[in-house]
Amino acid sequence: MTRRHAFFLLFALLVRLPLSLLGDGAVSTLFCRVPAVLAAFYYGVPCTDVTFRACGATLVVTRACAALDFFSLVAGAGLAALVAGGRRLFGAAVLLLAYPATLLANAVRLVALAPVVAFETSGAETALFGLSWLGEALHLLTGMCVFLPVFCLMWWVAWNAARDADLPHVKKVNPEGTCSLPGSLV
Repeated sequence: MTRRHAFFLLFALLVRLPLSLLGDGAVSTLFCRVPAVLAAFYYGVPCTDVTFRACGATLVVTRACAALDFFSLVAGAGLAALVAGGRRLFGAAVLLLAYPATLLANAVRLVALAPVVAFETSGAETALFGLSWLGEALHLLTGMCVFLPVFCLMWWVAWNAARDADLPHVKKVNPEGTCSLPGSLV
């Protein structure tokens, strides 16, 4: 395990532990309401607190749907990049974007999940396929298809986007302590 991975795991846990102490009302306000409203807006239906109806199914965004673990992973990646290596700017960007990225990714997941929940609650999975677990598997797969690419993108930004070789317009600080950019008069 590299230092980067150790810092990442440590910071993800440090972010997640306080979130576990939040009450359901705070989690609902901070992590459930905005994704529910955005998903309801996409479908053009009203949203009452954290509940909306789409595709013939009623979706209620609860603590289990709040994406707290995803937020912890993204914030942990940003914190680790901020602390563990010369990628402070990009680590800070990921840390600042962790919360809005979590809300937006969760809203996209809810939009994709509405037809899955409609299928799951209709009983069609058992009637058509004889598989009572199919709806739950589709539910999990939907979350993975949304959250995994977003997490990979945030990880890449935190750890790979800041390499000096990838940023040709940035020059190293010269021995006098001043910085000059190509084409500038400084």
